[in-house]
Amino acid sequence: MKSIDRSLVYLDKIPPMKKASGIKNKTRRTPYTQVQQVTGKVEDPVTPYQTNPINNIDTMNKWENFFSQTNKGVGISEVEKLVEAGPFRSEFFATALDFSTKTLERYKQDHKRLNPNDSELVLKWKKLYEKGFESFGSYESFGRWLQKPAYGFNGIAPMEIMKTSSGVDLLIEELVRIDWGQLS
Repeated sequence: MKSIDRSLVYLDKIPPMKKASGIKNKTRRTPYTQVQQVTGKVEDPVTPYQTNPINNIDTMNKWENFFSQTNKGVGISEVEKLVEAGPFRSEFFATALDFSTKTLERYKQDHKRLNPNDSELVLKWKKLYEKGFESFGSYESFGRWLQKPAYGFNGIAPMEIMKTSSGVDLLIEELVRIDWGQLS
């Protein structure tokens, strides 16, 4: 790794300023300290343009938070928040988690947490809902997109793809492409 050169650099060629009458055009020497190192990383500011009502759910902004939540397990209340926000009923999520609705109710009553694999899927669903809201502007529009067969998925409805962790990843990638206007 190269060390940062902290020596003074003088800019000898500064464009001349407008001449006032009777003043000679002089070259100025301005000292600058060179301390910036090129990293190749672009950091753009994030600007929220709309509010997302699902933001009261713990989001996975940091990977550490995501992994700790996954390993600790999330409660059924997280699934209920998705049911309230989106177009699907609890039966859809129960089937995707390979549970019955009675099992979900029992987990809720006993305050049990989901296992790490199911927790990962629920957290990815939350991320998908957040991205869908960001892309479509409402959960209703996002829900219609999820239920309608998609050309990019060979006529399969996205809701069928979101039942697996890798399927959720594909849907998030598709939403990013939609945001950029790269419809497949």
